[in-house]
Amino acid sequence: MVVKTITVTEEAYEKIKGLKREKESFSQLFIRIVNGQKVNIRDFLGVVNLSEKEAKEWEKEMKKTRDAIRETSRRRMNNIEKRVREIEK
Repeated sequence: MVVKTITVTEEAYEKIKGLKREKESFSQLFIRIVNGQKVNIRDFLGVVNLSEKEAKEWEKEMKKTRDAIRETSRRRMNNIEKRVREIEK
């Protein structure tokens, strides 16, 4: 298994560590977070040092990104379904 080393401040480490579940590795934590499991962005305010206004803007941008990804996925699924129907004819 290939591993990577990242550098964070002691403060960031403590805050990230506080997000970990019992017996969860940091790798598992990061994967859980990026895989879209519900995490309140405000949990990260101290880690990434965002103001409330910046956090709201970030949330808005993430929603736009999620919506765009959903739309792309919907279009791709429609194309796949169309191809399957054509093959089945």
